[in-house]
Amino acid sequence: MTHILLIDDERAILEGLTMLLEDEGYQVTVQADPKAALANFARIAPDLVILDIKMPGLTGFEVLRKLRATSQVPVVFLTSRDDEIDELEGLRQGGDDFLKKPYSSNLLLARIEAILRRSQPARDDQLISFKGLELDGQAMTCRWLGERISLTVTECLIMMTLAQRPGQVLTREQLIHDAYEDDDYIDPRAVDSHIKRIRQKFRDVDPKFDGITSLYGVGYRLDLS
Repeated sequence: MTHILLIDDERAILEGLTMLLEDEGYQVTVQADPKAALANFARIAPDLVILDIKMPGLTGFEVLRKLRATSQVPVVFLTSRDDEIDELEGLRQGGDDFLKKPYSSNLLLARIEAILRRSQPARDDQLISFKGLELDGQAMTCRWLGERISLTVTECLIMMTLAQRPGQVLTREQLIHDAYEDDDYIDPRAVDSHIKRIRQKFRDVDPKFDGITSLYGVGYRLDLS
């Protein structure tokens, strides 16, 4: 059974989400205290985390940074603040998706299902290895020059899409189509945040990495020549 961890300090939100998700067949663990959620994370071992941004003690961004130190578990942000800066920051920190309260139950469920499908791809033919880059679309792993690059599910799928067509400029819309199953709801600017994080992760391993180039106003391409 798929296990979802809810982290939110609002009791009404936790109760409503728990009922919704359990009715859909998910196992749900709730944590109102973000520090307790982090302390118990390894024991809980969730398949996906739904995380509020504004909480006492630790913000959702701080929780995500600590999670990303040890885990690439998919994370969906919920927030009551209608702020584009929050959304971009959440994506920059490694979040996989972002929904504003009050949210549509059907939309939330669709996003969860899409993220879980992306994190457990059915295809077994997605093994790419060339010019120092190794990508495994089944295990969702990435290596550069033999070093492991810790990518989120969305970041790995973006890299897979670029690597399947090296040298070809792909638009943001093309990258969204391949990396998100519910692409009708995704802001193309989210791709820019993901690309920025991917580049930084590669440069943490190889400071000279410049294999992802952009064509202004068009999109991105993978060029390892």
